[in-house]
Amino acid sequence: TNIVPTKTFQGLVVFNKLLGIKEIDKMSIEVASGENWHDFVEWTIRHKMFGLENLALIPGTVGAGPIQNIGAYGSEISSFIKKITCFDLKTGSIKVLYANECGFGYRTSIFKDCSDYIILSVTFQFKTDPKINYSYGSLKDEINNNNINKDNLTHGDIFDLVSKIRKKVLPDYKEFPNVGSFFKNPIINKEKFEKVKLNFEHIPNYYVDECNVKIPAAWLI
Repeated sequence: TNIVPTKTFQGLVVFNKLLGIKEIDKMSIEVASGENWHDFVEWTIRHKMFGLENLALIPGTVGAGPIQNIGAYGSEISSFIKKITCFDLKTGSIKVLYANECGFGYRTSIFKDCSDYIILSVTFQFKTDPKINYSYGSLKDEINNNNINKDNLTHGDIFDLVSKIRKKVLPDYKEFPNVGSFFKNPIINKEKFEKVKLNFEHIPNYYVDECNVKIPAAWLI
């Protein structure tokens, strides 16, 4: 889903078709890397394993998700990953990497620059007290514009709202081939942010931590 070929590719294409969802316990599951991502998110809603609903309708597979640590609407996949099982092409062996070994960051991981690993499965760990996340600006706007009572929101509602927003702002890659948005939102420190703010009355922003601010690249463009 991230490639739009302009001509016939002269070479070998390997398509991942590893399928399967294995429940380890009430709050953790192992998912084969070839499973469709959006279908899996829908599965979690049905099985009351909440937290991934903000990542609805992202095209691709479960195994592709950790590579760039996919994120959207105030959530990231790495927050719910316990471990990743890979095939090591160098040694020909199976390797298990726990979340703290994956180098997760903003749209990055060790898998992004290392082609030695083929992700076989991802094990997710869900929280026992999942909070509904509607912190992201456009998600808040969608809620307010439709006069939705925030107190009555469910995780399924967030799944539906995110899907609705994505359908409005991004063309369906199956109908209109595209690689989606490939830029990263810049993160700057508070001092730089205050200087930039001098030229604008209001800049949409999200505090990453106490010292750094994220500005939407789409707004800058």
